[in-house]
Amino acid sequence: MTHTPPPSPMLYDVAQVATALGASTRLVRRLIAEKQLPTVRLGRMIRIRVSDVEAYITAHASTPQTAEA
Repeated sequence: MTHTPPPSPMLYDVAQVATALGASTRLVRRLIAEKQLPTVRLGRMIRIRVSDVEAYITAHASTPQTAEA
């Protein structure tokens, strides 16, 4: 009998995004208010696509500096 793992979530709530970013929920809510992080509204619930969180991380990743000799 094979057991298939549950599918990965497509949407995070604010607390899950905060955990993924290593930040506070207050920062996540500010990013949402400033339209830096798109949301999906399901009734009164606010959710953020996992792909949007990944895109935010990619867009804000710092690139290593090379030293000039």
